[in-house]
Amino acid sequence: MAESEKKLYGDPREWFRAEKTAGHLRALYVPRVLADQRFSAAQNAWSRCMKRFGYDYEDPGASRQSAVAQSDRAAEPKVFEAERKLAVADATCAKDTDLRAIGEERESHYVAQLRDRYGEALDTYLRLQHQALDRAKKIVGPRA
Repeated sequence: MAESEKKLYGDPREWFRAEKTAGHLRALYVPRVLADQRFSAAQNAWSRCMKRFGYDYEDPGASRQSAVAQSDRAAEPKVFEAERKLAVADATCAKDTDLRAIGEERESHYVAQLRDRYGEALDTYLRLQHQALDRAKKIVGPRA
């Protein structure tokens, strides 16, 4: 794994610092996103939409936890069908309520507020990710 990361990200120390810093910043902005009125309104709209499909979940995380718990208790064909129905409802409601778009916009907003203090680390993280993607494309080659 270390060799693969070195091929993709270059300097392992630089990647480790950037990845850990960016990852730990989630603790600073995720609570703000979750408390954000626009995001809360979108989650509430998602929840109301899910109720129309017969599901009573406050948020997508609760629906996913329920799906995992149910998969341990039912026979495989029933599990697949139940997961498929839940996934279709979730995707439909997320699209209809713009939950993902609003979540991404709110995340960007709160991450931007951290730029004064952590901008260099965030820029390094993004730069290394983009370089890794370019390297991966060269390793894997074109896809049909």
